[in-house]
Amino acid sequence: MSRKEQNKVLVLNKGWAAIAITTMKRAISIVSRDHGRVVDTDTYQVFTWAEWLENKSFPVDSTVSVDKLEYIRTPAIAIERPQIITLSKFAGMPRLTVPFSRRALYKRDNSTCQYCGCKPGVKKLSIDHVLPRARGGVTSWENCVVSCVKCNIKKADKTLEKSGLTLRKKPTKPRWEASIFNDDSRVNEAWKKFIKVKSD
Repeated sequence: MSRKEQNKVLVLNKGWAAIAITTMKRAISIVSRDHGRVVDTDTYQVFTWAEWLENKSFPVDSTVSVDKLEYIRTPAIAIERPQIITLSKFAGMPRLTVPFSRRALYKRDNSTCQYCGCKPGVKKLSIDHVLPRARGGVTSWENCVVSCVKCNIKKADKTLEKSGLTLRKKPTKPRWEASIFNDDSRVNEAWKKFIKVKSD
């Protein structure tokens, strides 16, 4: 796991449903202000920040080698990095759907043309309305797909049938998890018991 990924912390609500991902700095702030607890990913015991420091840190000196991806190091101590925190108050349930946006659509379609299957790069992709706007089509998850410029020009304002193009899969509204995870290989192992991972 990279340094950037290691700096992320999964946030659970009081009912232990995953609701967000935050930075390490923000997670520590939440716990240290007594708005949440750190979850031990081995035992699922919860700790205040003072308890976490007492149980999950040790003194270091210049002769001690500490893995910077696993510990937060200060001049005096090394602290195990929290991976999951749970909030003290309920803080709601996760949003079940993802707000529509260009970025989210590209993520849903894996930056792949939904007609020919090519991946020419974001700069050579566009958004296509399956039922063209000129024919009453709306901008929605179910009517928009990522398309390469070539296929978009070929389809223009024609229907699928008249364009001769076919969709590789039916466009649907992604679930909440898809807004955070694209592929299983980048997910912290400790998080997998709390959140479903999108798989293509």
